[in-house]
Amino acid sequence: MKRKIIFLSLALLLPVIVFLFLKTFGRNRFDIPVYHKDSVEFMVGCERTFEAPYVIADSVTTEIGWKGNEATLISFSEILSEGLMRLKEDFEPSQLQIVSLNESKFARLRCVFLVSEKYNAVLVDSKKQIRGYYQLTSRDEADRLLMEISILLKDY
Repeated sequence: MKRKIIFLSLALLLPVIVFLFLKTFGRNRFDIPVYHKDSVEFMVGCERTFEAPYVIADSVTTEIGWKGNEATLISFSEILSEGLMRLKEDFEPSQLQIVSLNESKFARLRCVFLVSEKYNAVLVDSKKQIRGYYQLTSRDEADRLLMEISILLKDY
């Protein structure tokens, strides 16, 4: 009988101890990768080569009107009004800057942002590092973008 009481007490007490330990010493943290940190792949159709770690040049950020926000979304196509409204509702203008480039600027800057043809948006952090590539016509990609912007703004 005593054995059963000991096992029952341990079975009830052990999860509480683990919970308190993780609550005190644990930390939930999600991380967004920094693209082109170690190497920059050669892109077909681009004549330039870039060195790692890659950051967006000051001349390019000046050209697109970059304000140095915590996160900047650079879109190479018109963002659907629903997606744009969702971004504006979820994030303050001081946190997220949205830059839409027309097709002629996209053709010139595609190599600078190292964007393959399957993506139409790039997320850049305040250090001018590329943090993600997205296809905004896909609902899953748009949801991933929202989540990664939230993580970027919370952690960095």
